[in-house]
Amino acid sequence: MTEKMSNRDPIIEFTDCVLIEGEGYYDKIKEIMKEDVANKWMLRTNIIISSESGESSMILHFYADGKIVIMEYMPSMSDVYYNTDIQSLSFWSQDHGWGVPQPDKDLVLSNLTFWKHFWDTMLVDSDLLTRKYGSRITEYYTDYTEETD
Repeated sequence: MTEKMSNRDPIIEFTDCVLIEGEGYYDKIKEIMKEDVANKWMLRTNIIISSESGESSMILHFYADGKIVIMEYMPSMSDVYYNTDIQSLSFWSQDHGWGVPQPDKDLVLSNLTFWKHFWDTMLVDSDLLTRKYGSRITEYYTDYTEETD
């Protein structure tokens, strides 16, 4: 499946037939799976994200409860501040009715600084990082129109 939202947005391609049939939308996939299996299921797929930064690949697990777990990840670039792969996946997943992606615990431990950055910016969720660093601050902006003393 190829998912492209505009000329500048990344292209996301999947290998799983059910994800392709459901066009990546959680509600459609849930209906397809309801016809074939019970309420508990997991789809494993390889994805390629193509963007101006290059190509990245991931192995993802999609679960019946809407959770996506990133099991393996080969980035398009190693610089965490210019890497758009995780942002692209996170925006896509939420736009298609899935939850915020979660890197697998072993993946987080293999590159803690990288994953903490994306957890801090709320592009991924991680129980491991929440236990290690506590709750994230959800309010980043203040109203600069008010004068302070």
